Amino acid sequence: VPFKDISEIRLGATAPEAGKALIHLRNGDILRADVKGGDDAKLTVLSEAVGEQQIPFKFFRAVSFTVKDGPSPDAVNEFLAGTPPKEDLLLSQKGDTVRGVYEKISGTELHFNAGGQSRGYPFDTVAAFRLAPLEEFKATKDFRGTILLRDGSKLTGKLQNLKAGKLSFEALTGEVWTVETSLIASIQFEGGKLLYLTDMKPTSVEERAYIGGALFIHRWKKDRSADGQRLKIGSREYNRGIGTHSYSKLTFDLGGQYARLLTDVGLASHAPTGVN
Repeated sequence: VPFKDISEIRLGATAPEAGKALIHLRNGDILRADVKGGDDAKLTVLSEAVGEQQIPFKFFRAVSFTVKDGPSPDAVNEFLAGTPPKEDLLLSQKGDTVRGVYEKISGTELHFNAGGQSRGYPFDTVAAFRLAPLEEFKATKDFRGTILLRDGSKLTGKLQNLKAGKLSFEALTGEVWTVETSLIASIQFEGGKLLYLTDMKPTSVEERAYIGGALFIHRWKKDRSADGQRLKIGSREYNRGIGTHSYSKLTFDLGGQYARLLTDVGLASHAPTGVN
């Protein structure tokens, strides 16, 4: 079966582990790994899935850490999703944003220069940091597969070989990475006949507080429920999808390019079913 005719090969469910950093790459990939060190040219990480890798900073966008009593997931996501900064940015555990210049990183702390003063920030005091891009990143348009790992990592590349329980693929860096199939939740294919709505940006969004409820707007979420949990309807979990809360209206312009819209619609399994 040609890859272009396949939307997804599902092998199992994801179960993201806690305690490791998330490495955010410039093509949207996310790798769960321990940070081992880095200078002004590359970041060295150790992942259970792909081992030790040295990632050049031209492919690297941000790192987010697991911290106790830190900013909310929404605040971290907003920090990571902002427009490309002109300076490097650091989001502290207290929720403060620090502007300056990244210098280096060790296995325990990040060295950041703000206002001409260099300081070491232990990982447990940093929620996330972002690098200002030095050059424009242009994503490749060729056909690729997206590998979703059980630990929550998302890696995109050209699939090369599946042999002896291991999958090899050409990663964003151009190097060949290998991962054991037992660690893979699913493989999705991009550039074929199918496009996920979460790969598109809505042309308009209308959200209001629930009538009769608290004056709080639950913003729509990409690949998560409206309250930030995994997407699940009944006993089935979904890696891709849109989480909304009433009242929410999203409009997408498909440009007349697609023949069918395929979707499952339902109430999140963890949502209350009763109405007062």
